[in-house]
Amino acid sequence: MNAVSLRGGDAEIDAGVVAAAFGMTQEAFREEMQAGRIASQIERGEGEDAGRVRLTFYSETRRVRFTCDATGAVIATNTIDFAGRPLPSGLRKGG
Repeated sequence: MNAVSLRGGDAEIDAGVVAAAFGMTQEAFREEMQAGRIASQIERGEGEDAGRVRLTFYSETRRVRFTCDATGAVIATNTIDFAGRPLPSGLRKGG
């Protein structure tokens, strides 16, 4: 079973996978999401990246990004942690 489920235009990722990338429990991750302190973004690949999906999660000081293939398998994970400093605004967009 893949960590990411892709259905139509939606993507769903296992909360435990994201929580681990943030270094927190699933419960803490869900609380942060519900409180709006962690936001998310989905991007779909085009051209040679067609079929790929990039899921990005942002907190005040960290960005976690998962790149998935068309089956929902995570093929790359990238985390940027600014050690307590706010994330630069340029990293809050899909760039």
